Amino acid sequence: MTATSIPNYDFPNSEEATLGTPLVLEGKAYSVESAELSIRMITEVWDGESSVYLKDPSLLMVFDVYVDDNSGEDGEPAPLINIKLKAPIGAPAEFFRSEFSDAEVSCDASYGNEAPVLEENRLTLSGMEDGQIGIRWSARYEEDGRRLPFLFHGRATFKGLMGSVKKPADFHATLAKLAPGWAGMRCKIEEKVAFDEPAAGAERWVDCTITP
Repeated sequence: MTATSIPNYDFPNSEEATLGTPLVLEGKAYSVESAELSIRMITEVWDGESSVYLKDPSLLMVFDVYVDDNSGEDGEPAPLINIKLKAPIGAPAEFFRSEFSDAEVSCDASYGNEAPVLEENRLTLSGMEDGQIGIRWSARYEEDGRRLPFLFHGRATFKGLMGSVKKPADFHATLAKLAPGWAGMRCKIEEKVAFDEPAAGAERWVDCTITP
């Protein structure tokens, strides 16, 4: 993990993080190996009380950062944030210039595996170009009794709006409710990868992905 000094320890500002070193932790800027953003269509939610899946379609935005080969280790930086989006969301051009905070939407964010929770999250999308989205994500976390600043300010690859459904028509019908500006867009369709051989008569699902 490559670091360079950042003078403003109290809270980093956007001018101090470049595209080459977009991640700021404890007053130092780090380069990252990859950053990816996706929107996931959640079509069913498990209800533990009744032990059944309930149909409650929603959209979840997922942004994760892979810093280096240590990112999967406990306590190492591998920032991840899940944001439950309020439906309906805007068409791509509008959505990719949106701002989200955990004061307004449901956010689940962490510094990494077995690492501090990220709080006071604010994530701003500043447009997409050539499949890359400009992102500024600021937050704070506690470590060793200290309240520390966190910042990502750079670009991320957009992996698409994706969902697993029984047939493509279900995907577009759900989008018509959750993201009408995306519903008419062409999607890539692939049979869902199964890690185990499906039982005889089991329902077949397909993965649908839109990448504007």
